Amino acid sequence: MPRENLREDLRQRAENASAQGLSDGTTSAAPRPVPPDATALTRAGIAGWAARLGPPGAEAPRSRRLAHVGGIAAIAALVLYLTWRVLFTMPSGEWNLAIAWILVTFEALPLAGLILKAWSVWNIDSHPPRP
Repeated sequence: MPRENLREDLRQRAENASAQGLSDGTTSAAPRPVPPDATALTRAGIAGWAARLGPPGAEAPRSRRLAHVGGIAAIAALVLYLTWRVLFTMPSGEWNLAIAWILVTFEALPLAGLILKAWSVWNIDSHPPRP
């Protein structure tokens, strides 16, 4: 029910905006979308501050470079740690060695997650869809 009220409110606002634009003597191909007010959003179960949100902007090049460096540094640090762990801290006993490899395996699990996250958010810039 609240979403229907929001849709009706948006439809009425769009019609009013297009009628006002035509009465002013200006013509446009399509009416510009009118952002809903906070009360209409609240009735629909959406936060009131959402009306003030605009489309996302492009990420700054410096911010992107720092994020890339941070992701690569995290992956490199974990790889270096695992290398050190395998080369210099593995025990010589047979049963101790099996337990140590199990621990190294569990310590290496976050590496797959780090690589996947770094790959998936490497470029988050996108153009917002037209309203």
